This record gives sequence, structure tokens and C-alpha cells, in this order.
Amino acid sequence: MNAYSMNALCPLVLACMVAVAGAGCATNAENKLPDSRRAALNDDSTFAAGAGRAPSAATSYAFAKILVTQGRDRDAMYVLARVIREHPTYLPAYNELAGVYVRADRLEDAAEVLNTALKHAPNDGVIHNNLGMCYMLAGQNEKALEAFSQAARAMPSNPTFRANRAAALGLVGREAEAQDEYRTVIGELATLKNLTILARARGDEPESADPKPPQGDAAPQTDHKTDATAPAEERIEGHTRLP
Repeated sequence: MNAYSMNALCPLVLACMVAVAGAGCATNAENKLPDSRRAALNDDSTFAAGAGRAPSAATSYAFAKILVTQGRDRDAMYVLARVIREHPTYLPAYNELAGVYVRADRLEDAAEVLNTALKHAPNDGVIHNNLGMCYMLAGQNEKALEAFSQAARAMPSNPTFRANRAAALGLVGREAEAQDEYRTVIGELATLKNLTILARARGDEPESADPKPPQGDAAPQTDHKTDATAPAEERIEGHTRLP
């Protein structure tokens, strides 16, 4: 399943909130549309006017994505809510609406939207991951851990989901398990560094104190970037930096 990043900032770790890719996803190319074409998109009814029918879920979703890129989150919320109401199994709309709520600091609303989505797709790893991100942002680390664990079970090969689960384990003080989980996606030194940051965040010192470099390859490495805006000593390895 392809995935794209959504804007979500965690005060401790930049865990990744993603959304399932649906037909008609907005891209940077949409920002280069001619003025006449862009004007036509100012009303989503124009999408389907030529066919004399209501816009499809994918078409309305694409329009909502354009509204988001224009900074018109309120209008996007209206369109996405309508998509969900008329097409309750169209999952990309739930993820996008949750992202809009997160940007507005409406974390409870974001979590409610994603929990509703799970009624239609209870085993969707992306939705579980996004729900975990909402809980982590709200400081509900036990709930975040459960959601990230569900995501990792649904998509065990996804390194971001496993890294998010490791972060949640660290935040609830289950450091040995966090260390084991981190080692599945990043190296030993990065794991120890992450555990130190997480321990500091919860007001403790890490249990692991051996900073020696590992001999050889201790664990597979991911290609995830660290947060380039955070101080070097505070960067969390293995978590995708969000735009």
C-alpha cells in the first residue's frame, strides 16, 4: 500500500502520520494549473458538471486536497465530511480529515474520525498508526501504544510503524521492549540515543547505559530521515520527519 505524509508535529518525537493513497491524490503539479483551470476548481460541482452527475468520492477528495494546499482547511473539512457521509467506506477522506483536525489542534475530533474509520476497516494499519499519532500528540501514551501495536501487527514490515511503536513503549517506561523494537529498524547507537531522549522526556534515566559502538551490523538500517530542525542531541532516529 502506498502512503504519503500528513502534517502532524509531536512535541517529543516526529513520528509519522500517513494516509492511504487514493485515486485523485493532489500533487505539486496541481499548483501549476492554468488560472482558468484553477478557477474552475473553486466549486467541486464543476468536476462532474460535464457528466451531469454528482462528483465521485475520489473527485471530491482530490478537490479537498487542493483546498488544503491553498490553506482553505475549513472548506476542505466541509468537503471531506460530505465525502465521509456519502461514501462511508472511502478511507482516504477519514485520514485527510483527521490531518486537518490535527493541524487545528482538535485531537479529540481527529481521533473520533479515525475510530469511525476503523469500524469500516478494523485491520487497516495506516488508520491505526494515525490514531496512535493523535493519542501521542495528546499525551495519551498507553492508547498510542495500543494503536501503534495494532498498526505494526497489520503491517509488520513497515519500519515507521515499528519505530512509532518503539517510541510509545519508551514513553510508557517499557524500555527493554522499546530497545528490542528499535533494533528491528535502526542500529544500536541510534537505538541507545533514542532511549536516552525518551527517558529524559518521561523524567527518568535510560536503563541501557552502554554507549559503545556495535561490532559489525547490529541491526538493519532504515532510510528514514531524522528531524533536521531539532538539536543534534535531541533528534530521534528512525522516524520520518514530516513536512
